[in-house]
Parts: sequence; structure tokens; C-alpha cells
Amino acid sequence: MKTIEKFLAALLGIAAILFWLGYSPLQAGTLLMFGIGMALTADRITALKQPGLQSYLVKGTTQMFAGGFAAINSSGFALPGADAAGLVIVGITKNQADNSAGSDGDIRVQVEGPVRARLKATSITQAMVGLPMYVVDDETFDDAVGNNGIFAGILDEYISATEGWLLVASNFTPPLGAVTASAAELNVLDGVVAGTVTANKGVVVGANKEIDTLAIAASGLKIGAGAGTAMDATAVELNRNAGVTPGAALASKTVVLDANLQVNGIRRTVNLAAASAVLDATQSGEKFVGLVDAVFTLPAAAAGTKGVWYEFETGALSVGVGLSISPNVADHIRGNGLTSVDDKDLINSGGGDRLGDSVRLYCDGVDGWVIEEIIGTWAKE
Repeated sequence: MKTIEKFLAALLGIAAILFWLGYSPLQAGTLLMFGIGMALTADRITALKQPGLQSYLVKGTTQMFAGGFAAINSSGFALPGADAAGLVIVGITKNQADNSAGSDGDIRVQVEGPVRARLKATSITQAMVGLPMYVVDDETFDDAVGNNGIFAGILDEYISATEGWLLVASNFTPPLGAVTASAAELNVLDGVVAGTVTANKGVVVGANKEIDTLAIAASGLKIGAGAGTAMDATAVELNRNAGVTPGAALASKTVVLDANLQVNGIRRTVNLAAASAVLDATQSGEKFVGLVDAVFTLPAAAAGTKGVWYEFETGALSVGVGLSISPNVADHIRGNGLTSVDDKDLINSGGGDRLGDSVRLYCDGVDGWVIEEIIGTWAKE
């Protein structure tokens, strides 16, 4: 077939389609003359349909009842209106359409829309007239958006809390553009106040990028690159940093050195009139002013006690044994010219002792204890 014959055959085919669509010979000729599918450069005659009764292919395995919401799914097939993702309400069904045993598109359903329809409501008020309503099921609407926010129409007339006239407007679509969030997801922003944290709501920072009380589960806060490192510190532990001034020691607070690596206000624990006691590593750095003939037993030398130190002072004169410092059976006390013999007490002997006699010891973590400073006469057991 020659090229001109092909062109004429194509024109005749298009003309036949236009006649079938209801165009007059004049209208069809105009369309063919000025072309199809290109921008207008002059007035054209366009086929129009008035809103009203429409026919839609029904989704397979679906039954639609007359008088209910009619919806179109993402595949373009009709089904009963419901609070289900991806549906668009197009009107009210005019007839029952039973495609229960059929496949997609086997039958059609007649739908009236846009249209005013008297339908059931869940719980509405007069004040809601003019507001958008959302689908609950194929015969019920409500002002609450539900799980998927399927727009049903505009409340046109209030009858009662459970009934009203609804303008079912398929041509109304909120201008959400490319938004893919569901209504439930968007509703987490409903009622949110910037800077205020509310349960089950989105968090929006305030003007200064601040928020108020935010509860985080234990180990839920992570800091650092990638997956981050979980913060193990409790709120109580972190609060020990609150109000800290570098260089100044505060009760029950973290100690931070100042720019000169100094700190003031730290006090030693001094145990006055101390009776005999068995000491442990948690008492390191404490001073014990002993009662008459008090005996202080030192913890065993080990990795866990390396660097532990104590200071002892005679606080009462004795006519007996005197103040004694007792090492573990496998440890010794050395220094100040004393021999290193295990399990021998260091004693500020009674009769020769003086108030204020003292000794400071530290643990080497292996063999025992070393005299760091000594005042008065002290001897081995």
C-alpha cells in the first residue's frame, strides 16, 4: 500500500472513532484538520460530559451494594468505599454489582458523582458543616481521618450526630503532591506545639532549637558515627555534671580541673576517735585518728588495691600495746629502715607514743605496704 493510501486509511480510522465518541461530522473534520495531540493555536470544539452518572469496571471477587460509597483502587477498578490505603471515592453506587465470582473488569457498576447523599455518620456536630469528612465504611463517614484518611466529601447539612447530607466530591483532592505518608502518619503532627514533647506525637524544636522533657529508654541514646555508641550512664549519673564549675569541688558533683589543672574545696575524710576496724579499698585516702590501742587491719595486696593509701594518727595515749597497723598474713610493711617481714604489725608503742604521731602507707599491689611518711616512734611487732 502506498504512503498516501496508508495516511488516508489512518484518517478514516480516526474519523470512525470520533463518530463513535459522539462527534458530529463537522466536529470530527475540525479535529482532523487542526490535528490531535498538540497545543492549541485556535479555538477547538471539545467533547464534554456533565458530572453525574458514570460507569466503572468492577474489581474481581467484589460485590457492591446500591447506595454506598463507590471507590476506585490504584488499578482503576471500582469497589465499595472503605478506610483502606490507595482508594479514591468517586460517588454513590446506583445499582448493585455482584462480581463475587468474576475477575477484574468482568462487569460494570453505575455511580452517581459528584452528588449530595444522605449517609450515616459516626459522631458529627453542627459545627462540622463545611468541613471534610472521611470514610469509615461504604455507608458511614466521620470527621476523624481514620487510619488511611480516605476523603469522603464535605458535610453539607447536619441532621444528627449519626446522620448528615454529604457532598460526595470525587474532584476534591488535598494538594499533597508527592507526599506518600499516610493520614495516620501525618496526624502525629496534629496539635504539636514547637518545643514541647507530647506522647505519640511528632517533635518540633522551638525557635531556639530546644525541646522540653524528653524521656529516652535506658541505653536508647546513641552518640557517634554510624550506628553510634549507646550511652550507659543513667540520668542520675549524668546530672552529677550539672552546675559544675571547673576548679571548684561541689558535694555529690563531678570534679573538673581548671585551666591550671587545679581544684579547690576538696576535703579528706577524717575518722576521729576511730575504733579498731578492717579496712577496704573504698576507704583509700582516709585518715584514721585511733582510740587507745586501736588496731587497723589492711586489705591484702593485689592488683585491685595497688595505689590504695591510708594515714593513721595516734589520738589517745596508751599504757598498753599502742596503736597498731596490721597487714595481711602474706604481706609486709617496709620503709623507714624496717625489715620486710610478712604478717608483722607496725606499732606506735604505748608508753613512748605521743599525740599526733602518724604514718602514711600505700599498697604496692604485690608484696605489701610502703611507708611514705612517718612521725614519731614506730616499730615492728
